[in-house]
Amino acid sequence: MSLAFQPLQLCEASAGSGKTFQLAHRYVSLLAHNQDPDSILASTFSRKASAEIFNRILSLLILAAEDESAAREIAERIGVPPFTSSLAVDLLRRVLKQLSTLPIGTLDSYAQRVARLFAGEIGLPSDWDIPSVTEENLLNEEALREVLEAHTDSERKQLFSLITSPDASRTVFSRLHGKLSKLSLIAAAGSPSDWSWSYEDLSIEVPAGADREEKELLQIFKSLEIPTTKAGAPDKRWQKALESSVQLVENGDWVEFISKGVALAILNGSDTFQSREIPDRWVDAFSRALKLARYSLGDLLIRRTEIVRNFLSTYGEKVFSLKVQYRSFGFSDVKHTLSSSMERIDFQHLLYRLDRRIQHVLLDEFQDTTAAEWHMLQMLVDEIASDPGGTRSLFVVGDPKQSIYGWRGGLPELFSQLRERYSSMALSTLDHSYRSSPVIVDRLNEVFLGLNDCRALGGYEETVQQWMEHFTEHQSARGELAGFSSVRIISEEEDADVGREGVLAREVSQLHRENPHLEIAVLVRTNKELAPFVYALEREGLPVSAEGGSAITDSPVVLALVHCLHLLSYPRDSRSRYHVQTTPLGAFLEEHFESIDRALQPLRDRIAGEGIAGCLRYLARGFSSASCTKDETRFEQLFRLALLADEKGGGTLEEFLKEVRAHRVEEAAHGFIRVMTIHKSKGLEFDAVFLPELGYPLNRVQERDVLKTPESSTGPHRVILYPDRQIRALFAPLQQMYEECVHAQLKEELSVLYVAMSRAKHALYCYLSSKEERGITAEAIVASRLLCPPEQCREVGDATWYRRAEKMQGGTSFPSKGKLTLKSAVKNRCRIRFFPVENPSQSVSNIGLRSLSDSEKRGRTLHQVFEQIEWVSEFSVGDHSQGLSTEDVQLLSRLQESPFLEILIKERYQNSGSIRIYRELPFSYFVRRRNNERHLMSGVIDRVVVTEHGGVEVMEFKTGYLSESSEVLRQKFSEQLSAYAEAVQRVFPESARGIKLFLLLIDRGEVLECSP
Repeated sequence: MSLAFQPLQLCEASAGSGKTFQLAHRYVSLLAHNQDPDSILASTFSRKASAEIFNRILSLLILAAEDESAAREIAERIGVPPFTSSLAVDLLRRVLKQLSTLPIGTLDSYAQRVARLFAGEIGLPSDWDIPSVTEENLLNEEALREVLEAHTDSERKQLFSLITSPDASRTVFSRLHGKLSKLSLIAAAGSPSDWSWSYEDLSIEVPAGADREEKELLQIFKSLEIPTTKAGAPDKRWQKALESSVQLVENGDWVEFISKGVALAILNGSDTFQSREIPDRWVDAFSRALKLARYSLGDLLIRRTEIVRNFLSTYGEKVFSLKVQYRSFGFSDVKHTLSSSMERIDFQHLLYRLDRRIQHVLLDEFQDTTAAEWHMLQMLVDEIASDPGGTRSLFVVGDPKQSIYGWRGGLPELFSQLRERYSSMALSTLDHSYRSSPVIVDRLNEVFLGLNDCRALGGYEETVQQWMEHFTEHQSARGELAGFSSVRIISEEEDADVGREGVLAREVSQLHRENPHLEIAVLVRTNKELAPFVYALEREGLPVSAEGGSAITDSPVVLALVHCLHLLSYPRDSRSRYHVQTTPLGAFLEEHFESIDRALQPLRDRIAGEGIAGCLRYLARGFSSASCTKDETRFEQLFRLALLADEKGGGTLEEFLKEVRAHRVEEAAHGFIRVMTIHKSKGLEFDAVFLPELGYPLNRVQERDVLKTPESSTGPHRVILYPDRQIRALFAPLQQMYEECVHAQLKEELSVLYVAMSRAKHALYCYLSSKEERGITAEAIVASRLLCPPEQCREVGDATWYRRAEKMQGGTSFPSKGKLTLKSAVKNRCRIRFFPVENPSQSVSNIGLRSLSDSEKRGRTLHQVFEQIEWVSEFSVGDHSQGLSTEDVQLLSRLQESPFLEILIKERYQNSGSIRIYRELPFSYFVRRRNNERHLMSGVIDRVVVTEHGGVEVMEFKTGYLSESSEVLRQKFSEQLSAYAEAVQRVFPESARGIKLFLLLIDRGEVLECSP
């Protein structure tokens, strides 16, 4: 059948413009055109993004299936008028029926499927496992050892000097292994010929005899006449420069020779030295010397690059053979192998083995596609694009402005090349933001429109213009959103006093106090910048989630356990022994075994009998009285790794410890303040975004091990060992390569800045340094575009935007001080039950309830009603009557007119300053019982009101006909309310000076004040 929409569609979607929305509707449109779900390949960059696409598709179908009006709206969007609820039900059934084989996923998953079908043809074993990071590292280490053993000592020393850099904190082997992990990826992306260089490539003139040429040069240098001063004496500066040059030539130190004196002046194109014109004989002599320097340094660079290339080739072959032997291939291995073998695969054979005929391809985040990934897809896309009947389709979504993965090979140029490759492909653009307020969108336009005229980017106008080709004026589709933008220069005094992180922490703390429901993000450029801001925010008592992955060994408990396990294999390791001795674990072992030495063999026996997990469970007893919530969480993560290792079997204890040290975990979101890199924030949005570190250079080449041409879908790929600035000055081709890398890096950094700013929904806060000379940095752009000297601060929009910001349902605020964890961090995980759990609300017997099932249902409904009440003046019974019986609606109406609800009147707090309200506040904390056993106290408080002056009111709603006297009820609920008071003191340690406890007996219309 012929499709009602454009078969070949390229969609350029700016930040927040709804690209997932478009892709999901395209998918539903194909389903509505009676296309089989199995024939639609939808692929994107990450598993998270593919899950979002799948969930959006299901949501559309479910919404249309339940609501006929929603089905009509979807019909208008997808251009299929007969789209009805009954059709949506049928389509949903078809999708779910094929769920296990549905081709919606990442490019990695597509590559894995195709590679497994053609394993024999592309040189892979019939089956393989995807290794963990630790397993892959162990395999690479084994390959490296075998390759190094085949080299002589002198060859190994040469390799170490070429590939590694000095680092006293790491062994030579670990430094070499670390460098190879990056260099191997570069080598795998091309061929050995990429590393091959000739004299002609570098425009090197080969002298007839280098040694003879050097001797002649020295004679010429010694015969040069030294320029004289006005007094007629030889100029000592010239004499010293000549003597130094002679010495450097004699020593063969050509790098130093070209870095100073007359040689440097001539190399830079100057005809003067020390404010005097360079004599012709000097020019001739030093020009001749520079030719010899070019030959010597170029020859050395070529030979060294060849040595590294040969080593990488040998190492790569050994790694591949071990991977075949162990049947262990990572995602990148499979993609590169498949990409290099696609020419040997017949397309029809591909479809046959896939057991489906793919008719439609939907590609998301196309700007981040690598050359290898495109090579995998190209055959399929070419076939679809060549269909003259229009029965097949291609839908590609991307945004070159958001291409920030060049370091992993992302090629934004592929996006533009699609229309050149497929002439009938239509282009649509999305530049209306459904995320950001008008204030944020205006700042984006102010920074990026006309950016090629920005004085901070002088000298890079052409590069900026190339980036600007994809930027059109943005518009906000959310005119109702409150917005605010602040750009401020942090003074030297502030910076010296509390630092940039301290300034930020104060402002974030104030914003969080004003509206604890906000999602706030602090975005930085690199991982190493995370920690200072996390610590500063934690010092303010704020709930912080550090993104990007943390080592589980950042817990003293886990670190001590790791050292203890290490001692089982290396009992003479004095560092590990000392560490264990200085922790509670050391005292525990000495108490039970007299000494650490006597404990080692019993612990080995315990591992042999109960596994690593069993040993860890036993050792955890050593910290029963000396741990906090973070330690408990980290121990659970360590315990899970141990369970997996025990289940898998076959590994050594040291291999397990390597896995532990390498393991990174995403922090659970214990609050709404998230600190992460800009790259990690891609695809996310936040109410407020803080950008405190914008001083990073935009024109610095990131890769310093090798110099390589920027990633490209066409043209040769050249790689050479990284030449310093002085050496690049000798070779125009290398300088050109470097400048190409700089320009590519600049474009990517502009995209990074765009991504960072466009994450904001309501508010954007930018911090700048007080430097007068900022260089070519992100903060230089922001300062030149958003500040007018001598402005130190510029604010635009509503500074109290947070009062109008949309509140998250169930949003709460949790200071991180004290031994407290969120309910969600405990309840919804597969916990290790080495702590008994208590719920204070369950410790109270059900008193006089009508019937258990009826009361639970009724109580839940009434609690949901009261959860919605912020202030009773804003509450209407009619708006919340759904699900209530007529009797309960009448009850609420009576209560609204009675003194019962006066406790929920805002006027009660008119002299209390600012107020924070928390409804359904979850908590967890540890308590110690009489037997010294720790119990986890966990529950949910119905309502908490915190005033500016330190007062706290805790309210518990109770339903049912409670016939006992008020005093009896106070006594029966005293334990529950005392637990709530303890929780509140831990949650708000600086505020909870006076805690009032109230029981609100709904059915009796009575409020009881209780003692803490």
